[in-house]
Amino acid sequence: MGPTPEHPLTQRLWSEPGCRPWVVLDGAGVAGLLPRLDGLSGPSAPRWSCLFSGQLEPGVAELAPYLLELPRQGPLLDWLLSGWGSHWGVYLLAPEAMELAALRRQLRQFGLVYGPAGETLLFRWYDPRVLGLVAPQLAPAQLQALFGPLRRFLFDAPEPGQGLALELAGGRLASSRFG
Repeated sequence: MGPTPEHPLTQRLWSEPGCRPWVVLDGAGVAGLLPRLDGLSGPSAPRWSCLFSGQLEPGVAELAPYLLELPRQGPLLDWLLSGWGSHWGVYLLAPEAMELAALRRQLRQFGLVYGPAGETLLFRWYDPRVLGLVAPQLAPAQLQALFGPLRRFLFDAPEPGQGLALELAGGRLASSRFG
């Protein structure tokens, strides 16, 4: 089944009792993402949803962020792990009982922010290069809003082969490297 069991990310994804792993993939960074997701079918296919609402133009749909439940093994997980180090998206651990719709609502809150002149801007937090820079700058209340019920964010670090895990500890951001 390939590199799945030995990959440093998989050790972190399924190590937290009571949590289920998900990934938010950045359509702008993953070529052919939407056709791959559209091809997932069957009763055991992982659940997924676009974080943007409404009927999207094809060009926008191709570049949109997508929330995907992670399979524990198989070709889809192997494919996802093959993108490690390429900034495909952000993995997260959510409470096991949290359903797709509730998780999508939680994550959609952060898609838009206001710029210095009050203009509405797209906040691409699901790009690991963005989340890694912005999260340490957030105030405690902003961090609490970002995490909500989520336990941890995991993504590739700027250093090749390294990962970064973010979580709240006592209301403060705690980060650790792995890899």
